[in-house]
Amino acid sequence: MSNVGGRARRETMKQQRKPTGYIGPISISDEAGVEFDRIKFPVEKDQVENYVVELTLGALQRDGVDLWGAGPQRNPENHFDFTLPASAGVEYMDLMEVAPLEGTGGFRNAPLEYNHGELADWVWTKLTQKAQGYGLPRKEAIHLLLYSTDTAFRLSEGVLEILAYCCSKVDRGFKSILYSVPEDRQSAFIYKIHPRPREEFRGFNLSAKRARKSLIADFTRHEATSTVSVTVPLGGKRSHDNR
Repeated sequence: MSNVGGRARRETMKQQRKPTGYIGPISISDEAGVEFDRIKFPVEKDQVENYVVELTLGALQRDGVDLWGAGPQRNPENHFDFTLPASAGVEYMDLMEVAPLEGTGGFRNAPLEYNHGELADWVWTKLTQKAQGYGLPRKEAIHLLLYSTDTAFRLSEGVLEILAYCCSKVDRGFKSILYSVPEDRQSAFIYKIHPRPREEFRGFNLSAKRARKSLIADFTRHEATSTVSVTVPLGGKRSHDNR
């Protein structure tokens, strides 16, 4: 009896699994002391994306921002990730994780520092490839949600400003581009990359912005200095006993 069908199902399940990184706050309590409260993302790709969308939607609602109308509806495979019911017709949304893992061996070895210009270039290249893959221009309105699951790739405001500036200069065909990163298990930081008025970028010094670097705090290597304070190293490599 052939087991081709079983192998195909296992392969499909393997393809749907999605690795995620290390992100979350540090918590201090009398009972547990100091802990890195790592956010445990789901295992499956679609569930990771659902979780990110739920956090983002909650943050938008708390800020009184009605960007996605009645709310995203999950689509089947081989389609845009979500449908956004809109008053003027159907719109779509795709997600893209910011995770330049090439040559790192995975999230555990991700460097905890980056050059703003280089990271912005990576994101810009990936979103451009995604736009080109749609065969733009298209009649449908397409939104893009960028997100991070690892502190090492949390986009600083400087990188986000570079991306917003580039979008104000070059139209990539998206109706909106939003960045979302979890703050904890119930909330997220949201940044609107596109659309933005060009007037916001008068006097924008792109070269200076690109030259900056960020050193990332490694919450996996925290050290309590008192009952109310904690120190964490900046940059370097992660501890390999991550929880």
